[in-house]
Amino acid sequence: MRPLLNFARIACWFVLRQWRQKLWRSLAVIVGVGLGASVFLSVRLAVNASVEAFSQGMDAFTGTASLSVAAPGFRVDDSLVGRLLRLPGVTQASPVISAYVKDDAGNPVRLIGVDPLLDRAFRGFSIAGSSGEADQGVNWMDLMAVPGTVLLGKPLAQRLGVEPGGRFTLHSGGREASFTVLAVLAPEGLAGVEAGNLAVADISTAQEFLGLAGKVDRIDVKLAPGVSADAVGEILPPGVHAAPPGEARESGLAMIEAYQLNLTVLSFVSLFVGMFLVYSLVSLDAASRRKELAVLRSLGAGPGAVSALFLFQGGMLGALGWLAGMPVAAVFTGWMLQGVSSTVNNLFVRVAVQGASLDPREIGLSLGVTVAVSLLASIGPAVRAMRVSPREAMSIHRQEESQSASAGRVWAALGLVLAVGAWPVSMLPSPTGFPLPGYLAIFLLFTGLALLSPFALRLTIALAAPLARLGGVPAELASAQAGRGGNRAAVSVGALATAMALFLALSTMIHSFRASFVTWLDQTVTGDLFVRPAYAELNGYRDNLPPELSAWLAARGDVEVVPYLRRYLTLGKTAYQFEATDMPGLLKFSRFAVLERLPDAEALLLSGQGVAIAEALANQAGLKAGDRFHVQVGAARVDAVVAMVVRSYRTRGGEAYFDLAAFQSLGGDPGAGGLRVYFKDRSGDLTARAEALRAQMLAEPWGPGVEGVPGTGLHTLVTGIFDETFAITGVLLVIALGVAALGVCVTLTVRVLERMRQINTLLAVGASRGQITAMVLWEAVYLGLAGEIVGVIGGLALSVIIIYVINRQSFGWTFVYLLDWRALALSLPLILAAVLAAGPPACRAALSRTPALILRER
Repeated sequence: MRPLLNFARIACWFVLRQWRQKLWRSLAVIVGVGLGASVFLSVRLAVNASVEAFSQGMDAFTGTASLSVAAPGFRVDDSLVGRLLRLPGVTQASPVISAYVKDDAGNPVRLIGVDPLLDRAFRGFSIAGSSGEADQGVNWMDLMAVPGTVLLGKPLAQRLGVEPGGRFTLHSGGREASFTVLAVLAPEGLAGVEAGNLAVADISTAQEFLGLAGKVDRIDVKLAPGVSADAVGEILPPGVHAAPPGEARESGLAMIEAYQLNLTVLSFVSLFVGMFLVYSLVSLDAASRRKELAVLRSLGAGPGAVSALFLFQGGMLGALGWLAGMPVAAVFTGWMLQGVSSTVNNLFVRVAVQGASLDPREIGLSLGVTVAVSLLASIGPAVRAMRVSPREAMSIHRQEESQSASAGRVWAALGLVLAVGAWPVSMLPSPTGFPLPGYLAIFLLFTGLALLSPFALRLTIALAAPLARLGGVPAELASAQAGRGGNRAAVSVGALATAMALFLALSTMIHSFRASFVTWLDQTVTGDLFVRPAYAELNGYRDNLPPELSAWLAARGDVEVVPYLRRYLTLGKTAYQFEATDMPGLLKFSRFAVLERLPDAEALLLSGQGVAIAEALANQAGLKAGDRFHVQVGAARVDAVVAMVVRSYRTRGGEAYFDLAAFQSLGGDPGAGGLRVYFKDRSGDLTARAEALRAQMLAEPWGPGVEGVPGTGLHTLVTGIFDETFAITGVLLVIALGVAALGVCVTLTVRVLERMRQINTLLAVGASRGQITAMVLWEAVYLGLAGEIVGVIGGLALSVIIIYVINRQSFGWTFVYLLDWRALALSLPLILAAVLAAGPPACRAALSRTPALILRER
C-alpha cells in the first residue's frame, strides 16, 4: 500500500506541476478530448433511447404470448379464435386489432382493440386514480358492457384534454365516432405502447369503428408445456402462420441497430482524433523532461515506474476530458435525440421517444472508452520514456534523432502495408448485418495514414521547395523546422488527415447517395398524383382504397392509373415489401435502374412469371437473377423467377415487384392499396392540376378515407427526409474537423515554445516580428498541406470502402460513385484557413517576452 501511495504522490507532483506551468496547453487537450467524449455519449444515449422505446412498446404489446397467429401483410378471421381454443395444447387465445387513426387535430392515435376477458392472461394494465396510483375501483369490464368506451393512456388524455367520463372524437377512413373515456391507464403494461399515446377499446368496438367486422390483426396464443407450434400450424389456412411473437420486434431492432452501429462508429471518430491531441502533449512532456527522467532513474525509479507516470498522465487527460464533456453531452443529447428519433421514424420503424435517460452503463462505457483511448495514445511516449537512462542525459538529442530517422522508415513501411491491406480485408466474409471486415478495414486505413504522416510531411516539404523559395527566408526556415518536427509535427498531420479523410469520404458518400437517390426517384417513383388510404404507411398498407375511387377516376377520362398492392413481409429473417402492381403500366411510365437481369426479363415480368427485386433484398436474402422466388402472400402462393435485380432505396429491406393481374389470378387480394395517377395531357402546370384533382377527390363522400400527394410534393418531401437524415453526420464531421484544427493549434504553439531560444536569437540578430510571424504561418501551411494530401488520398480510399462495403453489408444497397468536387474544392482552402488561424496564438507565445530576457534565462 505504501509504494502505491508514494507513486500516487510522485505522479501528481510530476503531472500537475507541468500542467500548472503550461495550463492553456493542457486545457486545450482536455477540451478536445471532452468534445469527442460528449459526441460519443450523446449519440449513444440518443440511439439507445429510440431502441429502448421501440423494445418497450413491442414488449408491452406482445405480452406473454407463446405464439402469434397472423397473416403477414393481411388480417385474419376472428373465427380462428374458437378453433384454436379447442386444440388440446392451447391454454389461452386472444384476438388483437390495432390501427392508427386521427383525432380532431389530425394527429395520429394508436387504437388497440382487445377482448377484456381473454386478454388479461396476456397483457396487464391497471387504471390510474386521481393520485396517479393504480385504482381498482373502476370496472374495466365496462369496456364490453358500455358501447363506445375506451381506456386512454395518460399522455393522450392530457393532449386531448379529457378526463374519465369525458368524450372525444376519432376519425378513420372517412368514418368518425365519438368515444367516452372510461378511465385513464396507469403508466405500466399495455400503456407502454406508443409511450401512452393510445386508446384501448373492446375488440368489437374497434372492429365496428374501423370497418373490419370479423377481422383481427393477430391472435395471441399460449401453449401448454411441451406442446410445439406444429400443433397450431396444422389447422391454419394458407397464408396464416404461427410464429414467436418477438419476430417483428427482432426485425425492427435489426434495422435500428444497423443505423446505431454506423452512427456510433462515426461518433467515435472525434475521440479518435482527440487521441492525437493526447499523444502530442504526452510526447512533448516525455521529450522535454528527459533530464528529470534521468534523475528519477538515478534515484532508483525503474523503467516501469517511469512509463507508469506517462500512462497516468494520459489517463488523467482522458478522465478530465470526459468530465469536461459531460455538460456538453447534456446539450448535445437533446438535439441528437430529436434527429435520431426522426430518422428512425422516417426510415425504419415508428417509435415514440419521451426522452433519453442517463443510463449508468452508457456513462461508464463512455468513460472507459475515453480513458482507454487516452491510455492508448500514451503508450508510445511511455515506452520511449522508460528507455531513458542517466548516461543518456548528456547525449540524448543526437541519439534520439538517429533512432527516429531509422524507426521512421520502418513505421512508414508498416503504414503503407496497413493502408494497402485495408481493401482486401474489407472483402472478407461479413456476419449478417454487421460489417466487421469493413470497420476493420477502416481501422487499418486510419492507422496506416497515421504511420505514414511523418513521411507525408517530409514529402510535402520536398515538393513545396519552389514555394518556399518564393516565400523567402521565413518560408525556408519554416520548411527546415517542419522537417525536423519529428513525431509531434506528424501527429498533427495525422489528426488533420484523419478528419479530412472522413470529411471527404462521407461527403462523397452523401453526394453519391443523393444523386443516385434522386435519379431513382425520377426514373422509378413516377406519377403526377400518388393516392393511398389515410395513414397507409403507419398501418402497414393493410387497408385498401375505396372501390368508388377507381370508378371515379375512370369516369373522368383524362388520367391513366397504375394500381398497386403493397404488403410488408419477411423472407426468412429479411424484412421486405411485396408490391403487386400493374406491370404494363409501371414499365410504361417508369424505368428500373437494372443491375442484373435475364435476357427475357421484361417478358417474364409482363406475363407474371418473373419478379424484379431490389438490390437490398437480393443482397440480404442471397438472391440473384435466375433464382426462384417463393412467397406466400395471403391466399396467393407466388412462385416466380428473379427476372432482374434493380437499384432501389426504399427502406425496410427493399421490395419485390410482381404483376398485379397475375397475383390476383393466384387468389390474391382483389383490391388496390394505392394508385399512381398520370395525366394524359402533359401540357400545363401538372403540379397545379394534381392539387386540383386531389381537392376534388377529397371532397367526395369517400374522400376523407384517402390521402393524395402530388408527385413533385412527394419528391420534395422524400429528399427533405434524406437531407434531414444526414444532418447529424454533417455536425459530427464539423466537430471532428474542429478537434483536428485544435490539435494543429496546440502543436504549433508547443513547437514555438520548444524553439524559444532559436526564435529569440533570430530576433536578437535582426529578424523582425513580421518575419517570425511569417515563419510560424508558413510552418502551419506545411502541416496543413501535408494533412490535406494524406487526407484526400485516404478519403478517396475510405469512400470506396464505405460505399461498396459498409453500406452494402449494413443496408444491402450500393450507389453510383460520384466524387463531390464542389465539397472538395471548398474544403481544401477552408481547412487550410482554419490551420492558418492556429498561427496567431503560436505567434503571441513566440513574441510574448523580450529576446534579452529569454537568452539570459537560457
